[in-house]
Amino acid sequence: MTDPAQPEQQLPSPRRASRWRRFRWGLYLLAGALVVGGSLFGLWAHQRWTLCNFHVVVGGQVYRSAQPGPERLRKWVREYGLRTVVNLRSDTFRPVVAEEGALVKQLGLRYESVRLTKHRLPTRAVLRRLIQTIETGETPMLLHCKAGADRAGIASVVAAMAIGEESYASARKHLSVRYLHFDPFPDHVGGCLRRYEDYCRRQGLGTGGWQQFRHWALHVYDPDPPG
Repeated sequence: MTDPAQPEQQLPSPRRASRWRRFRWGLYLLAGALVVGGSLFGLWAHQRWTLCNFHVVVGGQVYRSAQPGPERLRKWVREYGLRTVVNLRSDTFRPVVAEEGALVKQLGLRYESVRLTKHRLPTRAVLRRLIQTIETGETPMLLHCKAGADRAGIASVVAAMAIGEESYASARKHLSVRYLHFDPFPDHVGGCLRRYEDYCRRQGLGTGGWQQFRHWALHVYDPDPPG
């Protein structure tokens, strides 16, 4: 028998229990997202800062990276025998750019500046300048911008075709998440490759290789009209 002197114990309502379960699962999902996000950021930071986003584009001939410091650049010159450094940054007023130029000349290397802007399509003149620099630069060559992701990616696509004799489809992979490229905007620097792909579709062409891309870049490409 129930003791009338004891208060009756109330069980939580089904609605309250359901809310608690949803809240608890929400906490689990949030914790999981934080762990995954933290791990991804750690990998990104390791590649960007510890490794300087350094990669081989064409074995023994072309390399790419983020902005290297003086000691790292000296190390790469010793290890890879660099003969040309191509700086793709547009903010050439930065002290780090002037310091790099002086160091490269001190080391007896060729120093080239191609001013690509991350958040804009390259002008026709700048794209031509990039092609000329890569075609005439003495290898081994280093291509770099600030983070080594977007502008270095475009230059690597060009170098992989022009020097490495890769097809466009193969070279296109040098502008990807693997190299920390996350920019989907068609009017940013990587959008020039979309312009080329759109042109090929309209013309009923495959994306081909270097000579086809070079002809388009020098004679067809226009960043102003769509396509």
